[in-house]
Amino acid sequence: MPLSLTDLQTELSPESVRTVVEEILTCLSFPVTAWQAESNARAFVELASRLASEQSKTVALMAKMVHLDTAEGEFLDAKMKSDYDEERQAAVPATFPVRFVNSGAASYPVTTSQIVVRASNGRTFSNVTTGGTLTAGTTQIIPVTAEVAGSAGNIIAQELELVTPFAGVRAFFDGVLTNAGSDQESDANARERMKTKWATLRTEKISAGLLNLVRTAAPALHGISIDDDNPRGPGTVDVYLAADTATAGVSDVAAVQTALDGALFGTGTAVVAGLAIAAPTVLFPLAATIYTRGVNEADTLNLLIAAWRAFLLTVPVGGFDLSPGPDHIVQNEQITTYLSKAVPGIVSITITTPSADTTIAAHTKVLESTMAFSIVPVTEG
Repeated sequence: MPLSLTDLQTELSPESVRTVVEEILTCLSFPVTAWQAESNARAFVELASRLASEQSKTVALMAKMVHLDTAEGEFLDAKMKSDYDEERQAAVPATFPVRFVNSGAASYPVTTSQIVVRASNGRTFSNVTTGGTLTAGTTQIIPVTAEVAGSAGNIIAQELELVTPFAGVRAFFDGVLTNAGSDQESDANARERMKTKWATLRTEKISAGLLNLVRTAAPALHGISIDDDNPRGPGTVDVYLAADTATAGVSDVAAVQTALDGALFGTGTAVVAGLAIAAPTVLFPLAATIYTRGVNEADTLNLLIAAWRAFLLTVPVGGFDLSPGPDHIVQNEQITTYLSKAVPGIVSITITTPSADTTIAAHTKVLESTMAFSIVPVTEG
């Protein structure tokens, strides 16, 4: 019987392979049920089952690469290049203005890349594009850029540590990003950008075309929510924008606004047809008791933190739409399901915060807040 594409795309478990091997051996009159657990014959069966399972992973990857919805990683890169003449967007460093308050008696002329500041999360930033003078008794605003590209550069408002020492000078970030930092374009966002490319061919843009327009104009943007129900009058559309771990930067919003102005017809009035808006944000705290078996507690904690942050990236701006069920929501069951699949050794999860499913305001970006995981090892039996 011919295999389907779905069959080829599905990895085989060692257990499923073993079942087939044992059926074949039984048909050949081998005493399968009489073999001891540690016998040579049993070891050969287990080895063959494991080997076939590993080989199925390669087959599954190759079978997935033929379709945009299933291709992953480098296979998706090849699909994008061959079918759409597009490449994955690279990671983008965060950029923002810093207030340098010089309360000392000395002035300091600085050249580009001479100033280095460090945020509370350990990320460092430097003035790669602009120099100036930190004049005594004054405040200078100088833009800085993350030394490493990625969403970790999207820090909150805080006083920054001066890695480059200037006596009497303190550095402050007020919380407004110029350009939000982003990680390399995810598989999901890349697929969306490829699918919506066809919609850009329409003279009159629909939502799909606007999605492509935004992702092309501002690669750092991760979350996009479109209100195309004439929010400001006939012929208008509002586009809410967010990065991986922050709302959109002011330059990101400006770039999208320029793209909208060039792509949309006017409304016939002074009201702009398309309006780019930095999405409002809301913090999402999480506290949970995690019951585990057979895993290291410290390793599990690190994996849980990474998995929770990865889950937050999957939450659309405005929350999940589960129509015909609830909309603008993040369900606790979604969280437990994601964490259980992402972290090995989890037996059960009890979420204490939030105590119930969380409603997210329309067009709002969910951001990481406090997280507390209480890990409880479970003994056998």
